[in-house]
Amino acid sequence: AAISACDKGRHWHRALVLLTAAALRGTNPSLVTFCAVLSACEKRGQWQHVFSLVSTMRRLLVEPQLVACSTAVNACESGGQWGYALEVLAAAQRQGLEPNAVSCNAAVSACGAGPN
Repeated sequence: AAISACDKGRHWHRALVLLTAAALRGTNPSLVTFCAVLSACEKRGQWQHVFSLVSTMRRLLVEPQLVACSTAVNACESGGQWGYALEVLAAAQRQGLEPNAVSCNAAVSACGAGPN
């Protein structure tokens, strides 16, 4: 609940602190928890943290679902990180997830906005 409140208030740093504290206590964060932190980071343009969180999810065997991947692609788009956006989409496809129009459009936008 606290992490969701951070997402709604766009307090990405607090959301990361709470996620880290939970992990240090030995609590494995759920997909819902990760998605709330991803969303908070994405809303504030923290694409580096979003990309790192998706990697952490995979390391902890929390399979990112399409909503998590779309959030990560959107964050990469906001940061002009077209390479990371495409990497997230490719990883989603390797997992058997089918990117939707929103995530594909965000990736295309990232490619258009990023440096050559």
